[in-house]
Amino acid sequence: MKKTARLITALMLAAIMAFSAVPAVIAFALDDVPEDIVTDAPDSGEETDTPAPQPANSSANEDGDEPAFIETLNVLGYRYRIKDSYFYIDQHSWQGNFGYNKMYDLIAPYVLLEYDYVRVHFNYDDKDWMVQLWKGQYGLAFFGAEAGIYYKEESDEEDTVYTTYDAVSGSDRPYMQMSLYHDALHNGDYQRLYTTPYEHTWWSSGFKPGHLLVQEPASELRQTGVITFENEELAALFAEGLEECGFGAAEGKENMPTDTCFRDGTSVYFSWQDISEAENTMPIKVTIGALTFFNILGLGALVLMSFFGLGLLFILI
Repeated sequence: MKKTARLITALMLAAIMAFSAVPAVIAFALDDVPEDIVTDAPDSGEETDTPAPQPANSSANEDGDEPAFIETLNVLGYRYRIKDSYFYIDQHSWQGNFGYNKMYDLIAPYVLLEYDYVRVHFNYDDKDWMVQLWKGQYGLAFFGAEAGIYYKEESDEEDTVYTTYDAVSGSDRPYMQMSLYHDALHNGDYQRLYTTPYEHTWWSSGFKPGHLLVQEPASELRQTGVITFENEELAALFAEGLEECGFGAAEGKENMPTDTCFRDGTSVYFSWQDISEAENTMPIKVTIGALTFFNILGLGALVLMSFFGLGLLFILI
């Protein structure tokens, strides 16, 4: 009974995540805001030091001005940031009350959420921690990326699809910042789309209107970021976890190759592009598509045969 209830909850949440951004699309269409100038990517050779911490709930935008009206809107947890022109999810939104488990990711592709993800697991202070990264297509109208940090009480039991991790809270929340780059022409030229504020949070996210050329895998997107933990032990555990997921160890935080990480004290820098734990759903989609096509073809043939039979009947009469 509990599994059925959790499955229904997961389906409802995934469906809401897929379609709740529609009001934000309308808001974007009504607001004529020019794009900011694109800056150089982290691998351009320029130094990318960790920015100074900023208050998570500042009433002013990044330029120190009062926020525009559209920035104050909150539609089902979605907000809009004029700087870099992207949507994001408020860290105090309703989604944080449900934690996260594998079921959400398994259902996602079938409710128009097609993304790559990486889960980093480690144990600290009698808790099982999970840092998850996402990037890909979110519904029909958006693509983007996320980074979230969760934990649960320590357990020796192996995780199932229903094992739920809660969002980290209080002083356990690190400082986070994330940037998203897009290779729109598939020529290796990754252009920065946005950079989220460096803030004390459990979830950093950003979504741009548009559609990827190739959804699975979403390797035309590159996510870079930095997570600054409370102490060096946590940072070291996260860096080790990234390496266990396949990330290489970079020599420094400047000019980092893709799919690498680097620890600098309590901060861990990462550059993520090709690694993914997402299940390959293409065979299922191809099968469903083929069955649908042949069903439609069969229905069309049946209709034609019916008309032909009726015509022949009229001729014989």
